[in-house]
Amino acid sequence: MYKVIFTVLSSAFVLCLWLLPVLEKLARKKGLVTHQSPEKIDKRKVPYVGGPVMFLVFFVVCLVAYLMAPLAINNRQFYLFLFCAALIVFFGFYDDVKELKPAQKLIGQSIVAVIFITFVMRTQVIYFSPFVNMLLSLFWIVVMINAFNLLDILDGLAGGISIINIFVFFSFRDFYK
Repeated sequence: MYKVIFTVLSSAFVLCLWLLPVLEKLARKKGLVTHQSPEKIDKRKVPYVGGPVMFLVFFVVCLVAYLMAPLAINNRQFYLFLFCAALIVFFGFYDDVKELKPAQKLIGQSIVAVIFITFVMRTQVIYFSPFVNMLLSLFWIVVMINAFNLLDILDGLAGGISIINIFVFFSFRDFYK
């Protein structure tokens, strides 16, 4: 199993190193960069490709991992999971380019969260009713989306936190079996 994990993580790293400069160049060419504003401290024109690159790498790596060692999740759930992730990235990218209002962001995030908890997975706290579990899942997903959105203000911070989360998750994976 560790061979699969190492292969997946190393291929993600290599793919990201290759894909980031390619999409960064394309974004600069198309004008998909941050706009100057008096409120912003950072005056650089940063391309809006971090989220899409992370998603593309995540998507490819998920497919590779799924093919190497099929998970305990059925095909329908796996593809709906990837679909929900793609919707979140789309909303994030669209927000970067067009600047959505907070209510519009919340509605989009909630729609994706409802799809996710209806068809993929939700909390299963035995002391709560199914409805409360659905509300808890909805709240948690929307909070996590916004937490990573807030972490995205510094280059590499969201990605760095994600990497730490992955290593912690895999470190404790055997502990819970």
